[in-house]
Amino acid sequence: MGRLVRSGQVRSGQAALALFAALWQAGHEAYGDFILPAPLVTISAAINILSSPENWAIFITTMRRALIGFTLSACIGGFTGLIASYSPATMRLARALLTVILGVPPIAWLVLALIWFGATDGMVIITILVGAVPLVFGASRLRRFWSV
Repeated sequence: MGRLVRSGQVRSGQAALALFAALWQAGHEAYGDFILPAPLVTISAAINILSSPENWAIFITTMRRALIGFTLSACIGGFTGLIASYSPATMRLARALLTVILGVPPIAWLVLALIWFGATDGMVIITILVGAVPLVFGASRLRRFWSV
């Protein structure tokens, strides 16, 4: 810990946070409370929110949904990406499907999932899947960069 403090990394991190807070305060002074609340007001509101046990229950539910969605995205996107690396037919099929998925704005997927599943876990999980699977798929494909 002593090395970290002496190396200046802690001070540069603190300087970045101070700069962020100063820019936030300047934005608040330029645009007012309606557009950008003051940093101290926001911190006070966050402390009030975090002090309520009901909000912690909501937070835990949200994190559970997000974890399920991202885990499924990693499994589905990673598995299909690896398969598509070895199978040109799978890649052609996936390319068409990904074009459709990526061509629809994320807000539209959110509305569709809300219609299909209501305000349930399924809506959140499907929205995360649609947003993350194409990215994981593309990142997990084994590309031969040296041959391009």
